[in-house]
Amino acid sequence: MAFDFHSDRTIYFKLQYNNTKDNIIPWIEKHKPISAGMKVLEIGCRDGGVLMPFMERGCIVTGFDLDRGPVESAQQIYAEDIKQGKASFFVKDVHDYIAENKDNQSAKFDIIV
Repeated sequence: MAFDFHSDRTIYFKLQYNNTKDNIIPWIEKHKPISAGMKVLEIGCRDGGVLMPFMERGCIVTGFDLDRGPVESAQQIYAEDIKQGKASFFVKDVHDYIAENKDNQSAKFDIIV
């Protein structure tokens, strides 16, 4: 069974965005307040739709995915934010990144999705 969002990346991005804004962030905030400057990591980020609502709240976002195509899409969507140091996206196994940066404070995150 195929849904519209399977073939339309814009619809998929909006679904991710709306779900995060309406459900994920309110759930997280029941347990931990979200504030500007917090670092949010998403594992399996695809185009980055989940990260956008966090960024709108002033968070610094990082996404990892093993699939190059969606990460390149995220890098285009967030191009200006990447230049400003507000976002970064990697085609890499997050375990490798953490192992390579285990002593690096920039590899520490407040929220992992």
